[in-house]
Order: sequence, then structure tokens, then C-alpha cells
Amino acid sequence: MRRRGLALCAFAVRRASGVAAGSRKNAPAQAQGTWEPVNRDGARPRVRVVDRTRALEDYDDCTALQKELVDANLNGQGDSLVLVEHAPVYTLGRGATREHVLFDPDAAGAPRLVRAER
Repeated sequence: MRRRGLALCAFAVRRASGVAAGSRKNAPAQAQGTWEPVNRDGARPRVRVVDRTRALEDYDDCTALQKELVDANLNGQGDSLVLVEHAPVYTLGRGATREHVLFDPDAAGAPRLVRAER
């Protein structure tokens, strides 16, 4: 079985001109030059890296890990960066129904539908 490459999303910024690639209107605050580090004392923020790229992970396990890390962050244990690849799924938001899905979710080989909490 051929593994798919791990995709990390990043917003490209042209440093020389200070203009974000793409629409400046939709650029995040960091790309617009208005970002300041949360810790004002000048220390570099510490981020725990959780590398789960050795094997394809189950989507439910990934969301459980995400909830654990959010709870840990809220309890003062700091930020985390998770590197993970999970099986293909389509998520349905709170307002979505199966009628919004534009493929047959019951067909052989179709991605799993998952109800998202957001």
C-alpha cells in the first residue's frame, strides 16, 4: 500500500515586500504585520511537538488526542503541534445533513462521514 505524503498547511508570506501571497484582505493577522507574541517578556514560546506520523491513525483517535491536548492547554500545560495523518473522512458540521453530501456515502470505498462538533 502506498502511503500518501503528509501535508502541512502554511500561509506563505513574501518577506521582502511585506505583502502576503494571495489576497491581503483574507490574510491572517501574522501576515499583515499586526501579530505580537503572547509572552511579552521576549522569551520564545515553547511548543510540544507530537509526532504521530509513523502509521495512519484512526480519525476518532485523532479527535480524542486533540481534546486531551486542548484540556491540557487550558490547564496551563502549554501549546502543542500535532503531526498526524488520518484515514480519509468527510466531516459534517453542526448544521449539515446527509442531504448536503454530494457523493454516495454508502458506496464501496467512499470516505466515512463524521459528525463534527464545530
